[in-house]
Amino acid sequence: MILGVIVGGAGVETYHHTASAHLRELFNQKLRCNGLGKKYADLKSSSAGPISSIYVLERVDYSESRNSCVAEITNNVSVLGRPDLETWNVQIVDVGTQEIMTIYPCPKGSDCVSMLNLAKPEFEKIVGQ
Repeated sequence: MILGVIVGGAGVETYHHTASAHLRELFNQKLRCNGLGKKYADLKSSSAGPISSIYVLERVDYSESRNSCVAEITNNVSVLGRPDLETWNVQIVDVGTQEIMTIYPCPKGSDCVSMLNLAKPEFEKIVGQ
């Protein structure tokens, strides 16, 4: 009986240690993803003459199934003096590989809220939430 208690206790301790290590690793991955998402948005944003393209990181998370960081990003492209040419879209991007997985174009004159709501379930599916 004492042997059973010792073996059982060791098993529980091993489980707690493994679960704790996994949570620590997941936390570190999420921190890394946050930095990669911000860097991606900053590097993709540009302005060349009258044309500007602004990328805004909406959210980012670690996807265990992809073993990579996935971001939801809003992009605005505008041409100085030509509001009729302005476009907005919401993108789901693997910021590790820079693969654009999905683009949701926002309707003209929209603030993209409807597209963010549409992208949310897909983003959560990809990151496994």
